[in-house]
Amino acid sequence: MSTAFVRLDARCQHARGLACLPGRAVERSGFMFRQGSLRDLQHIQSCLLREKMNPVGIHPSRFILAEDFESQHPIGFGQMELKSDDGVQKVYELRSLVVDPERRGNGVGKMLVEQLLFSKSPYKEVWLTTTRSKITFYEQLGFSEEAIDLHVPKWLWIEMTLGSLVAPLAVGEPLVVMKLEGQDRFCG
Repeated sequence: MSTAFVRLDARCQHARGLACLPGRAVERSGFMFRQGSLRDLQHIQSCLLREKMNPVGIHPSRFILAEDFESQHPIGFGQMELKSDDGVQKVYELRSLVVDPERRGNGVGKMLVEQLLFSKSPYKEVWLTTTRSKITFYEQLGFSEEAIDLHVPKWLWIEMTLGSLVAPLAVGEPLVVMKLEGQDRFCG
């Protein structure tokens, strides 16, 4: 299966300048986006383990990967998992965001999140768990830190309970919960 490479379409961009081209690769700043596939599973799992992240629930088709345009080597990835859908409003969890350490600080992670959000828009909410040191990154993308109380979805309580035990040991910092309110921020 070959990947179609396309340039940015200036007629269809959201405020951050990402192309709105679901299902096709998008070239951007020396890298491109593509949908994950079964061939990516081993790479995704090894990166998650290296980053001390939860490898459970990995389905490559939920992932978007950023690849170096010349080498076609993955330089980052992330996934959005559908958690509830009442037929009208969808709730997702943003999970497994990883960028190659050598490519961090160049906007790859930010554009991956934006591409993931676009690919699932419109949605009611997007939730995530992250470490305290990553709060600013996600706040710049519109997420806000949430108190762990009764409005946090039950499925996230389980993850937070387990993660709050493991994260301080594995990465030396506590987990936080963040949420992005649904909005039609993207063209379509």
